[in-house]
Amino acid sequence: MGQAPNLNGVSWGGYPGWEEFNGIIRGIQIYSGLLSLANIQAEIAAPKSTTAGQNLIWYLNTDPRPTDVTDKKGVGAAHDGSWDGTTALEWANQVDTQAPSSPTNLSATGSVGSATLNWSAATDNAGVAFYNIYRSTVSGFAATVSNKVGQATSTSYSDYVAPGTYYYLVTAQDSAGNVSTASNEASATILADTTPPFAPTNLAATATSSSQINLSWTASTDSDSPVGGYNIYRNSSQVGAATGTSYSDAGLAASTTYTYTVTAFDPSGNESSASQPANATTLVASLASGLVAAYTFSEGTGTTTADNSGNGYTGSLVNGPAWTNGKYGYALSYNGANTYVSISNTFDIAALPFTIAAWVKPTNYNDYRKIFSKRSSWAANAMRFDLTLNKGDGHVVLEQPNKAVGFSYSPPLNTWTHIAVVARTTGTDLYVNGNLTQTLGAFTLGTSATAPVRIGLAGDGQDPLLGSIDNLRIYNRALSP
Repeated sequence: MGQAPNLNGVSWGGYPGWEEFNGIIRGIQIYSGLLSLANIQAEIAAPKSTTAGQNLIWYLNTDPRPTDVTDKKGVGAAHDGSWDGTTALEWANQVDTQAPSSPTNLSATGSVGSATLNWSAATDNAGVAFYNIYRSTVSGFAATVSNKVGQATSTSYSDYVAPGTYYYLVTAQDSAGNVSTASNEASATILADTTPPFAPTNLAATATSSSQINLSWTASTDSDSPVGGYNIYRNSSQVGAATGTSYSDAGLAASTTYTYTVTAFDPSGNESSASQPANATTLVASLASGLVAAYTFSEGTGTTTADNSGNGYTGSLVNGPAWTNGKYGYALSYNGANTYVSISNTFDIAALPFTIAAWVKPTNYNDYRKIFSKRSSWAANAMRFDLTLNKGDGHVVLEQPNKAVGFSYSPPLNTWTHIAVVARTTGTDLYVNGNLTQTLGAFTLGTSATAPVRIGLAGDGQDPLLGSIDNLRIYNRALSP
């Protein structure tokens, strides 16, 4: 295997190396008869897995090594293999130790705020994985870790840095970690960038607990360089920085209102003007207790929405509920047909009391409008609970198996209204914009713990919401006024 047999000290071709395989043989299976295509495909995956393979196997070794070339077929007399190689190595020794060639023709062109590098590609026996970029303020420097400023997979690179004259080197590196010697040195003079980025927009602030407020905003742009990051200001004092378009400000005082602005800066240190301010008030210290799920819909983009309670009930946007302006920051708008947010059906309210609250902005009441639903069907004891706006007049209904607690209040159309329903064994309260509006009888929970859980549509696909929902929260306790 791997070379024609020797005859009188030489190979069949008359000299050593005749018909010698150049490559890797990972294994061999030899059969003493004809296998069908289906049998061949099965035997590739699992030798001797077919009747024909079991009956016709003649030699088998799927892992030949200098230390083991024995016949592994396990059927009949085994063939006595022997190792005759003089240059083959163990698999573990097949390591690429050859470094790429050096990149050539490196050039550097300076402009306002940046330098553009270009070079000719290096070559390598296994292929170049990427190029390392080195920068110094002095000529004749060495390509060391302390001078490395970036990597590139192509043969060009843009370096954004403060004004001045800089010197560059480039090395090539393969996937085995072999690094070439450095390219020729090239220099560029970078001119001062005095143009700041544009101010960030759409800043939103959402309190997620008694000690944390989450911020999000729309990314800034810059006319002559990329945006380097963002500075975060709380009550006019900088409290942090971010590279993305979100920030969590923790360690705050409970029941306290904070004002935030955000600025953008570029690699040259130019800072934009401030965004429009955004305010948020941290929750009452006790409010975080018993929080089962909380959806602020602060993302403003994407196909998921986070559960800010920390319990991991991430919501998935189904059929495209639209991101829209909410009561605070962003909200989700539903089309009255088939859009909803799906939540894991492991979510459950197992016992009374509980509280469910949300900002709602309905568009019409031509159908039942679902705010929140855990339900599989209308069958007895099949539905956990639903919070619904009734068909026709939109009065608030908390549904239970084969029964409902119907309040007389209806939220006005096209207006943000805060609704909170507190269910206890002694009665069920409706709060509107923080004010107790009505108290009715006790609510009874169903028993179908695995029923689908949705926002904006019933778990069985009925009662689609037409309108928007913001800041939906559920607690496993009765909140006080």
